[in-house]
Amino acid sequence: MNDFWNNMIGLTGLIVGLSIALAVFLINRKYMKKNRQLDERQHTISVHARAGGWMVTSALIIIVWAVEIVVEGVTLSFFLLTFLYVGHMTAYGLFAYHHAVNN
Repeated sequence: MNDFWNNMIGLTGLIVGLSIALAVFLINRKYMKKNRQLDERQHTISVHARAGGWMVTSALIIIVWAVEIVVEGVTLSFFLLTFLYVGHMTAYGLFAYHHAVNN
């Protein structure tokens, strides 16, 4: 029964975190529209950042699969998924910065 409540608390945290991220995204988008920052340049930067981030994430997924095949464990899965998420977000940020500087 204790595991059930731990899982419910974890899911609640996930939902709250995603809700906060969505709210920040929408507020930021409204601010950008108000200041006329949503133009072709911003669109190009976003497209290149997503494309680069996707490629890096694909490589990380393959690495995680290999590690999971070699080392199988429930506790390790959480850290691998965390690593995958952090790697994805870092790649997005780096590619966005790179394309913002070079465009």
